[in-house]
Amino acid sequence: NRTAWDGDLPLGLIKIPINKYTGHDMQKDINKIKKQIKKLKNKKILFFCIGNILKGDDGVGEYIYEKLNTNKNVFKLNGGNAPVNYIGKVEKISPDIVIIIDCANSGKDPGDVIFAESSQIYSSPIDTHSGLINEFIKIMDPSPKWYILGIQPLSLSDVEKISNVVKKTADELIKLLNSIGI
Repeated sequence: NRTAWDGDLPLGLIKIPINKYTGHDMQKDINKIKKQIKKLKNKKILFFCIGNILKGDDGVGEYIYEKLNTNKNVFKLNGGNAPVNYIGKVEKISPDIVIIIDCANSGKDPGDVIFAESSQIYSSPIDTHSGLINEFIKIMDPSPKWYILGIQPLSLSDVEKISNVVKKTADELIKLLNSIGI
């Protein structure tokens, strides 16, 4: 079974099979992500959602932001399309872990998901805002620990609507993140 990390791509903490997500296949992959994120339990986590709602699937970070729950150890921040402007807010929250949520151009099928550490973000232009994200992470390093949770976009055109395949994946991720109760 081919995965998003076949070949020389330095991506991922987990391997996500490339498929057209339907029912059980998507749930298996979401469960892999759930296991990885559950390892972060008892940490102060910031979901840093970024993207541009005027650019199709690039708005998926903001879409997820609107539906995420928070608690005493889980925070969320909407960085829009200028995440570097939020350095002060990230510092004020002082998280142990930052999970960037955005569309990620991993070159795979629309709706496929990646979950990668910041070291993979540095070495691979997977995020549609990777230049901005790399700059942000370099300013903030060595702490907190950074991850990206990204969805492969179908379209980044000038429309104010997320594609159905990306929205379906986003809805599954929202259910997952809200159910973990980190």
